[in-house]
Formats: sequence, structure tokens, C-alpha cells
Amino acid sequence: MAKTCYHCNAAWEEKRSPGFHEECVHCQTPLHCCCNCRFHDQGASQWCREPMARDSRPRDPERPNTCDYFLFNDQDDVRDKKERERKAREGLADLFGPDAEAPPSEGEKPDWMKMG
Repeated sequence: MAKTCYHCNAAWEEKRSPGFHEECVHCQTPLHCCCNCRFHDQGASQWCREPMARDSRPRDPERPNTCDYFLFNDQDDVRDKKERERKAREGLADLFGPDAEAPPSEGEKPDWMKMG
């Protein structure tokens, strides 16, 4: 299982989890951050699927944090998540047809949410 930086995909070669202030040697992005965590999920409340972390969730998922529930994400987790997303999209296409409107890109609001 390869553990990689979410920002540049550089491999984390250590057997241990990164410390609170460790950075990627290639891009200097914090490694101990939500974006590198197995529980990080953009669609979840405050981007975290770990219910015990409710009180320790930081405001910015890209900043270093001291969350005790941090588990470094690995490529198998990323592949599994992408496969689940692909299957969900196929299921939606089966339900609503292949011409159903694609979801808005991250940060973009759908038309029905935009003000006049």
C-alpha cells in the first residue's frame, strides 16, 4: 500500500505516520492534514467520516492539524473511493438516464441555488 502526498502524489516512504508538522519533501505541503487522511470526505459533514473526531476537526483540510484520529490515506483507499463514486454515478445514470445533468464542479453552485 503506497501512501502519497495528496498535493503532488510523492510517495511517503516511512513506515510510520507523519508527525504533526511534517511536510512533503517534494512540495512542502503539510502531510498530517485532513486531505491526506483516510477519513477525509468532501461530501461528509466538515469533511470527516470519523464520528469521534467531531470536536477536533480543523477549519481548513489542507492545513496541518493535531487530530488524534488521523490515518494516512493510501492508494488502495483512493482507488476504492473512486470505484464507489463510479458505481454511484452509473446507478444515477440508470435511474435518471445518461443525459442527466452532470453535478457541478467543486465550489460551483447549481443553477437552482444561484440568486436571480
